[in-house]
Amino acid sequence: MGRRLNTSPAINLFSFQDVMASIIGVLFVIVLLMVLLQDSKAEDPSVEIQKRIESLTDTIKSLNIEIQAATEEIKSLETRIHEVSQVDERQLIEQSKISQLALKDIYSQIEIKQSIVSELINKLNENKTLYQQKQNRLKVLNSTLKEVSANAKAAKVTYILDKRSDLIPYLVELSGKSVRVALAYNTNSVFEFEDSSYEERKDMFMAWAKKQPPSRYYFVFLIKPSCLGYEDNKTGFRYLLKNEGYEIGFDLLPENANPF
Repeated sequence: MGRRLNTSPAINLFSFQDVMASIIGVLFVIVLLMVLLQDSKAEDPSVEIQKRIESLTDTIKSLNIEIQAATEEIKSLETRIHEVSQVDERQLIEQSKISQLALKDIYSQIEIKQSIVSELINKLNENKTLYQQKQNRLKVLNSTLKEVSANAKAAKVTYILDKRSDLIPYLVELSGKSVRVALAYNTNSVFEFEDSSYEERKDMFMAWAKKQPPSRYYFVFLIKPSCLGYEDNKTGFRYLLKNEGYEIGFDLLPENANPF
């Protein structure tokens, strides 16, 4: 007596629409994050980096949830395969093929998501490193500001000068807005260089300073906090005049000080 075919309705293994909707949702979130990051206005570097770290962390969590859901779907498929083991042989073979294709697709999606997670983790680590560098730089600047503030509280100004007595000193006040110059022994006569940019003021001052013979004059720079960032490199006033053969002295002043 031949085997009777099972005419019961076919078991619906699972809905592909759920998986596709999840994948499209993840891709939409990633694209939206990229667009928002590109179109966002410039902010403070530390705040922007912190926001990127939080965004990447949320994306990683979301992808991990999707991977977990896919893993649970695999378990569900394996359970269904076991349940349909009693179905007619031909129907079982057909259902097994469908299940195998579904499993391959799910494994492929998991690999893609794991690759995205790995890439996002690398970006997260890079942003954390950059954030730490910014924090270290901020500590250095705060330390410099404290030193400047401490020097500003002092009642006297100590010039670092060449000890030769045959040179006449020029006092040069450097701030973020102007360059003021006066003879140390005649501060009533003040030269002032004002322009829209630090580089233009520097060029004007250097053109004037080179006309003063280094055999007769030397320069004492009184640097205010608003100009300290410009003078902390080899292109500052002090270094340029030093390279021209002038004797140089300097000191730090509070921003509201008026030395002459």
